[in-house]
Amino acid sequence: MDKNNSNKRIRLRVGEIEFKAEGDVEFIEREREEFISTLLPLAVETVRLIKDTISPSELDDIVRKEVTQEVMPSQNSSQPAPSANLLNMSMVEFVTKKGAISHNDFIMCAAYYDEKANSASGFSIESVKKYYEDARKKASTNPSQYLNILASKGLIIDSPEHKGVLPKIYLLSNSGLVYVEAMKPKEGKEKKVSTKPRRSHQRTDSQYADISLDELNLSGYPDIKLMKTFKEKMMLVLYIIKNEKKGEWFSVNDVVFLMKNRFGEAATTKQVKGVFERNVKWFDSEKIEGSREIRRKLLNTGVAYAESISQPVD
Repeated sequence: MDKNNSNKRIRLRVGEIEFKAEGDVEFIEREREEFISTLLPLAVETVRLIKDTISPSELDDIVRKEVTQEVMPSQNSSQPAPSANLLNMSMVEFVTKKGAISHNDFIMCAAYYDEKANSASGFSIESVKKYYEDARKKASTNPSQYLNILASKGLIIDSPEHKGVLPKIYLLSNSGLVYVEAMKPKEGKEKKVSTKPRRSHQRTDSQYADISLDELNLSGYPDIKLMKTFKEKMMLVLYIIKNEKKGEWFSVNDVVFLMKNRFGEAATTKQVKGVFERNVKWFDSEKIEGSREIRRKLLNTGVAYAESISQPVD
């Protein structure tokens, strides 16, 4: 049998959500079932959270609807054609149109543009650095932190075709594609930029810069101000972030940022390093890719300690 005739391409669409697969009939059917049962509800929920226009009942109705399906012979081209609506648009224009202000959103939009306009087969930390350069945007001092948080949210995934390649190659997940396609500039007044010079020793660049306390369900935990020592306060913060699934790896700068800028507690680099170094059995550690810094995550012993001081409030 002719190989080209045995391969098929399938395109599944629900509104703005689109999923494509290519291969033999058995593979396509398996991918179709996975999309409908697992990926589609997640993608629709992502759109709902971004647009805030779909009610839970409407979400259920959408998931139950049969998707529009198109199956056609596979093309020989290994790379998709550039998206027509991006052909005459630069990356800077696309990012601006989407209102991508934060580092996370900028990386997502730039990677999306690279894939759709340039037929890129993935992106790495080096690609991200070039995105900043091409956009003439002030680069993050540690872009790998943002890649880690995007991966933890499921918006990007490791490229299965580039396993073991360094630097690591990422792809936008289906949820990531939906996230970018649904993005719109946020309405409201622009924040005024402070004219005060920033102190040279003060760092605010953290992978948790976009996190909001409203996302953390703080009513289920003791007030951090009730903790007696800095160690207890710091461990409670790490536990909350981990338990609410907002991240699990923390650099020293991440902890200082969360303590000072989100929980309103005094914290210094020396204090945070002291907790890490005096309680090494509580943490796993690894070197941050592309940096000399170390990041850590809670081990079971650290979780057990944190749980002992953070019993949920009835």
